[in-house]
Amino acid sequence: MIAQNLTSTESKRRVRWAVATLALPLFGIVAAFGIAPSTRTENVRTQVVEQSLASPFVATQAASSDEVFSRQERVRRGDTVASILSRLQVDDAEADQFLRTDSTAQAIYGGLVPGRVIETQVSEEGELVGLKMRTGGNSILKVIKVGDELVSLEETIRLEKRIEFKAGVIKSSLFAATDAADVPDTIATQLSKLFATDIDFHQDLRKNDQFSIAYEAFYDGPELIRVGRLVAAEFINRGTSHRLVFYAGGRSEGEYFTADGKSLRSAFLRSPLEFSRVSSGFSLARMHPVWGTWRAHTGTDFAAPTGTPILATSDGTVDFIGPQNGYGNVVELKHHDQYTTLYGHMSAFASGMHKGTPVRQGQVIGYVGSTGWATGPHVHYEFRIAGSAKDSQGKAVPVAMPVMPGFKAQFDKAAAPLLGQLTAMRETAGATSFE
Repeated sequence: MIAQNLTSTESKRRVRWAVATLALPLFGIVAAFGIAPSTRTENVRTQVVEQSLASPFVATQAASSDEVFSRQERVRRGDTVASILSRLQVDDAEADQFLRTDSTAQAIYGGLVPGRVIETQVSEEGELVGLKMRTGGNSILKVIKVGDELVSLEETIRLEKRIEFKAGVIKSSLFAATDAADVPDTIATQLSKLFATDIDFHQDLRKNDQFSIAYEAFYDGPELIRVGRLVAAEFINRGTSHRLVFYAGGRSEGEYFTADGKSLRSAFLRSPLEFSRVSSGFSLARMHPVWGTWRAHTGTDFAAPTGTPILATSDGTVDFIGPQNGYGNVVELKHHDQYTTLYGHMSAFASGMHKGTPVRQGQVIGYVGSTGWATGPHVHYEFRIAGSAKDSQGKAVPVAMPVMPGFKAQFDKAAAPLLGQLTAMRETAGATSFE
């Protein structure tokens, strides 16, 4: 017997034999490339996301050699597995039992999303010979008849990444305009968040403001599966152009930059805590609360309850972690150029922290405490340049980091065609939409 969950060696061998030798695809692959109306196609680049290549979906025919019919149905609101299989003319008690009990095949019950397609191969007698359904993302559930037994497979499909261009003109609100331009909600939300520091979308928006965007879209043939990140955008607000480009050169995860290569992200957060108050500022002379003498206070104290997460104020690497005299439990981070930061009086360190650990801005590195010379729970935060302490709330703190040295030419080359395409899109949308 072939085990339904494909755990036996014999079962796996028979499935591989069926896939390799019969090569009877149940479903063809249709490729299409779609772009927005009025989009200029010069300089538009696409990429392919390479993922594990799924084997063809095949089915062995029933022993009776009945004719096999291929059918497909879209899931309707309120559908059950029984109702949709009935429309697909599946009348097979064994298949029904298999779908209910097989751990992989049970995904069909959670995958009945309205609009999703289920495809089958069915014999003249209604016996299920093969079934295929997307279960979410880029995963495909397949049920295959091998000999007299049904087996289930879950495969990862190959998605094609395309860059979609859209443009629009504000008539009432940002989201009304993005809806009119058929921009996915997740992309519209990214757009509003990324420009939020420059534009107050509640107060600053004006009629006939314009936007043009480029974003990632992932397809399986002609079918849009999901959208990714915004890769470039331009927003004209009150006649002023605001532009951004996503770029990964020199940084593993990439980030957003202005058209001239300045990061949209602050180089250093002003506070290592999300919610706090300054209990003691930077000073060259203050009365020490423990020793009662006048001493320099080379950092800023942020009061917060014990256990409050402490965040790295910028990307960096752990340079020191452990107890350090009056600072108590300390983490020191080394950043780009000559910048370092220190976080003192921690009650505990975040898991995984040790010397050499890379951290990202906003990552939790420890928790507020009162270790060392402290009269209450707080974090003592120091900002240093070449070892010299500076006021973390002052002008010495860099506002934003530019594209890393050595990558500016690559950035300009990558950004130019995207920004040029956005300008063309915006001009086209404006010419047809202004009242």
